[in-house]
Amino acid sequence: MTFPLEAVVLFPRTPPPAPELREELSCAMDSSGRERGESIEVWTLPVEPPWRPAPEEPGASALLLHCRASWEPPPWARPAVYRRALGILAEAGALAVWLPAAMKWLRAPPLRGLGVELVSRDVMRDTLLTRHVVIAGDEIWIHTHGMAHFALPDLECRVSRSEGDDGERLVDGAIDYLLDGGDALSVGTVSEVYEGVDAIRFGVAEAESRADHAYGVFGAWTLQVMAFPGRAAMER
Repeated sequence: MTFPLEAVVLFPRTPPPAPELREELSCAMDSSGRERGESIEVWTLPVEPPWRPAPEEPGASALLLHCRASWEPPPWARPAVYRRALGILAEAGALAVWLPAAMKWLRAPPLRGLGVELVSRDVMRDTLLTRHVVIAGDEIWIHTHGMAHFALPDLECRVSRSEGDDGERLVDGAIDYLLDGGDALSVGTVSEVYEGVDAIRFGVAEAESRADHAYGVFGAWTLQVMAFPGRAAMER
């Protein structure tokens, strides 16, 4: 399986020479990856900012960065490569990193925090994922961007405005389950997320592709609510 990282990196003025940065990233990833048989490729390409809407950094230079790794650890082991890469970029003086898969900028303070040896699941989740809540009339559309960083599909759920809190708990619960290595969810399955002693029952289906709203390279699943806590099963 190919596990990609694409990022636009902003440096204060002139970025570190591309060959040196490429070598540093490759060595850092390989040094902790050989035991698992990782295969790492890194390449860089200068770009003219703003390649994406950029933070206000006068005189910043941009570098388009691609990393690609192939290995077979459990889902939670995979973000370690991203943590190492982002930590190296912070040490190299990066002001900010745009993660296209998560559709967000990471600024320097959280980037530097990734350089520590132990980073919790919640920190990595908050760093590499984005969860959007879109309200349109009486419907709420809750969806993620960035699950591709964990080699997983993005998640979405559509509920009425009155059910918005339960819908958010459902998506959050499914994210945590998948990031903890849970493997019982797949298209066509029915499962439950627990809120205290109550359960939100839901089915899993392929999300419809949208030209105006792209998900990650692993696609997306729709979580179809069947019953919320204390309520009868609903037709969806």
